[in-house]
Amino acid sequence: MAFSEGGDVLRLAVLPTFAATWLIPRLPEFLQSYPDVSIDLASTLHPVDFDDSPFDAAIQRAVMARNGTQIAPLLDERLIMVAAPSLVAVGQSLSVADLARFPLIQLATRPELWNDWLAQAGGAPIERLQGPRVQHFDMVISAAEAGLGLALLPDIFTQRAIATGALHRVNSQTLDGPTPYALIRPASHAKNPTMDAFEAWLQAAAQAR
Repeated sequence: MAFSEGGDVLRLAVLPTFAATWLIPRLPEFLQSYPDVSIDLASTLHPVDFDDSPFDAAIQRAVMARNGTQIAPLLDERLIMVAAPSLVAVGQSLSVADLARFPLIQLATRPELWNDWLAQAGGAPIERLQGPRVQHFDMVISAAEAGLGLALLPDIFTQRAIATGALHRVNSQTLDGPTPYALIRPASHAKNPTMDAFEAWLQAAAQAR
């Protein structure tokens, strides 16, 4: 990847769905204020070892931060239940009992989500979930939009799909995730004014959601 001469480069490791659905749509606002800055994004699902990587920072769940890092919380995780209009009619609200009639899209990296939601909603756990199982939240979004089942998704990842009508909420119950999404920076790196400016912008964007 080539960058223009004279500008700073921010190298960021970001959870893939956070990057695609939340960060990238907002980046033009930051780059309008800092046109000489280039952004180098890489997606990762694993904790970042800043001693053995080129990254200036990571945007991941706070629990993924390693020792020797500074954590700036950005957004709490609040999961909502959504479906495509082809699967559940717009305006229809599903009860806990209704879930047995639908496939439930499962997230392989967090297989406990549906039973955690059921426990909070007062329902009994399901021993064998029926429905497709995928690896990332962005795949959950695609599967839900295709009508493959009901989905539990962080509300910050569904904003565009709900706004366009590709997905809609089908139950008012929410489930709080165990840890917020956060900007994680290595404490040992030299002070970086451009990174400081990006962090300030990111915090402001998170407050505006």
